[in-house]
Amino acid sequence: MHHELTSLPSPDAVAQAGAEFVAGRARAAVADRGIFHFAVSGGHTPWAMFAALASHEVPWDAAVIYQVDE
Repeated sequence: MHHELTSLPSPDAVAQAGAEFVAGRARAAVADRGIFHFAVSGGHTPWAMFAALASHEVPWDAAVIYQVDE
């Protein structure tokens, strides 16, 4: 996977971009392997992205979610 650094204008834009990335990777993983593994940090940091994920199509029934700590 190729990673590219992107600057975004606001925390909301970062949350939305993160949600779009996660939703896309989830759909691709389920299409390819039938399952999506998603490790997320605890605390308040990812909350805005989680809220943004609500407006995206995500195959939650095929997702395994792990809460991790740095």
